[in-house]
Amino acid sequence: MSADNETVELKSHNSNFILNIFTDDYKKAIDNIKQKFEKDSLLKDINVINSINAEYLGITDIQMIKDFLKKELNIDYKEKRLLKKYKRTEKRNFEGKNS
Repeated sequence: MSADNETVELKSHNSNFILNIFTDDYKKAIDNIKQKFEKDSLLKDINVINSINAEYLGITDIQMIKDFLKKELNIDYKEKRLLKKYKRTEKRNFEGKNS
């Protein structure tokens, strides 16, 4: 956290935006997100957040933050997932076992 005890921070890593939340107070997090996006004109170009780290908030609170991002700031939440790509031979072997 910074010296002014930020409740939220937005980081960029490899073209992915990560929202870190350091509070257990959902309303305080929303207020700080809103302030951050109102203050910084560069943030207005963000349209996708790829990760939300909020260890002090529950699943419902995190979902409400995702909803807020979409409805109020027009920012989607799309977590990037690594998908394992199977080789054709692995797929054939798998299909052959089920026949």
